[in-house]
Amino acid sequence: MPQDEKAKLRERIDEVLRNKDLTLAKVYTKSLEELIEDLKIYQYELEFQNDELKRISEDLENTKNDYEQLFRFAPLAYVIIDAQFKILKRNKRFEELFGEHFFGQPMPDIRKLIMPACQDEFYFFFQRLLNDKSHEVVELEMYSDRKQPLFMQLTGNVYFHGSEVHCRLSLLDITEQKQTLKALGESEREKRMITDNMTDIIVVSEPDGKITYASPSIRLIGYTVEDFIGKSLFDFVNPGDLPAAMKIFNEGVAAHQNSATTFRTYRKDGLQFWVEASGSLVFSDNGKIEKIVFVVRNIEDRKRAEIGINYAHKLLSEIGELASIGAWELDLISGTLYLSEVTRKILEVPDDFQPDLESAINFYLDGSDKEAMEVAYANAVENGLNYDLELRIRTFKGKILWVRSMGVVVKTEDKISGLRGLFQDINEKKMAEISMIQLTEQLKETNLTKDQLFSIIAHDLRSPFNAFLNLTQLLFEEINTFSQQEILNLSRTIYSSATNLHTLVENLLEWSRLQRGMLNPQLSVNIVKESVLNVAELLSHALKEKSQRLIIEADERYIARYDKGMVSAILRNLISNAIKFTPREGEIRVTLTTEPGRLEIQIVDSGIGIPEEIQPYLFEINNLKGRRGTNGEKSSGLGLVISKELAELQGGKLSLIRSDQTGSCFALSLPDSMLT
Repeated sequence: MPQDEKAKLRERIDEVLRNKDLTLAKVYTKSLEELIEDLKIYQYELEFQNDELKRISEDLENTKNDYEQLFRFAPLAYVIIDAQFKILKRNKRFEELFGEHFFGQPMPDIRKLIMPACQDEFYFFFQRLLNDKSHEVVELEMYSDRKQPLFMQLTGNVYFHGSEVHCRLSLLDITEQKQTLKALGESEREKRMITDNMTDIIVVSEPDGKITYASPSIRLIGYTVEDFIGKSLFDFVNPGDLPAAMKIFNEGVAAHQNSATTFRTYRKDGLQFWVEASGSLVFSDNGKIEKIVFVVRNIEDRKRAEIGINYAHKLLSEIGELASIGAWELDLISGTLYLSEVTRKILEVPDDFQPDLESAINFYLDGSDKEAMEVAYANAVENGLNYDLELRIRTFKGKILWVRSMGVVVKTEDKISGLRGLFQDINEKKMAEISMIQLTEQLKETNLTKDQLFSIIAHDLRSPFNAFLNLTQLLFEEINTFSQQEILNLSRTIYSSATNLHTLVENLLEWSRLQRGMLNPQLSVNIVKESVLNVAELLSHALKEKSQRLIIEADERYIARYDKGMVSAILRNLISNAIKFTPREGEIRVTLTTEPGRLEIQIVDSGIGIPEEIQPYLFEINNLKGRRGTNGEKSSGLGLVISKELAELQGGKLSLIRSDQTGSCFALSLPDSMLT
């Protein structure tokens, strides 16, 4: 009821009270009736106000619940402490950073998380909060869950909880930022020079917005005058506010009128705050706009008051957009499912998509992912269990993504009435984890192969070197006592050892180049038989030593395109192996078969064959293939591994066709379209 009506009502009440000694018949009846009517109206007004207070109370309770969920699941770490530094409350992110085990005691001291060198700085920061009751920011080095240092940016303010002083702290992990700033030589002290109590800043610009003057007070937000000169005031406007600010500015210039606008800007350290910029036009004598003078004023406190209770919803929406974190809420009573804008964006659903529980669960991939979500939902609804899962989904457009789905139970009068939670796109992070696991496995395999190779090298190099050294030493010391034939035999043995050693070293160098990716096929047109004959010439001494015959069945008209060096290395290894494992006076046959676009060279020997138990491992590095030839020749098996890789580099294939007591047959198959 308006105050003037209430005053009139009181006057009428006083008038009735002054006439209380008169008889009832002489009472001013009309006045009394009006009084009663006004009292009824006043009673109705009180009832309306009481209903309004109830509604406000319910809104406040809902807001409190929203703030509680925002506090608990916000991506930033939040904590509330008392004046004795005891932790009273913390959110999930805080627990992830600093470890659940730290909170075994009822009220742990937050100072235990702060590095010794930062203890004093934290103390004075806290004292400023207590004394000024104002917003404060500080950067500290703290212990993480793994006892590794973290650089955290603490923002705090104090409030009274009854008669006790409590402090709210938000903690932002700026470790990477600090490391970058340190590399650039920026000191922490320079970043703390920015104060919260800002004076007005004067900026003068040309009509096009180019700044020609900035007042020295610009240093209070971390900039120098030089940072502003030559730029536009709108270079410092938050991109989200830029269109509206530019529109007001341009309309004012076009209409030759002063204007004012509000927008978010940044301190030099990246902190954002609201300002009001009032622009005054300065005209020349001929009526043209000569300059524009802006008075920029900090209105952060006023803006916070204007935002009020909607701040929580806006903050949650902005954080979700930046971190790709959406929200959702399911009302179990009505079956209504709400998806935030970010959640819908992750799911790639159209604007008219109406979600329900069944369609939401169907986004998860059939199999273990969908089953895990169904189990989590059942446990939440039936047993009141919250969940936090990393699963795969198939979006509306068919894209496979890894997501993090978190859900908490909502209760009404101690009964589960719904679920709400967060929904985050973690595909990039998850794929990086999977890739890292795969790379780790590949590294383990590579290290194992390397260890096996080194073992083979250590074993196989020792014997030829020892034989070479012993024989040369014997020849050097006893040459005068040897006959011509004995010297010839020793020389032949030394030559054989040197040949084996040379072959092993050549294979090792070839394998090293392969592993480093230094070999690329250089295709050229070659006469196939000529390539075989060149290799046969290199191995003629070994053939002669064992009185073996090498038969080459290849038409001289056959030409093909391949890497001559690689094919020669393959043939050298295959024919050399055939010589080793074929007895004296044995036979080795090289044949050529062709098909359209395909060349196959077969090396067939009449040797001792390859045991069945090692045949599956012929083209792998291991210790199984280190057996001796028919004259005791050493063999590491590395040549086959290299030959297989050289064949595959050219799109070809090396395989064992057969092997038994009558001999072995290897086939080198290469693609080619020039066979004639």
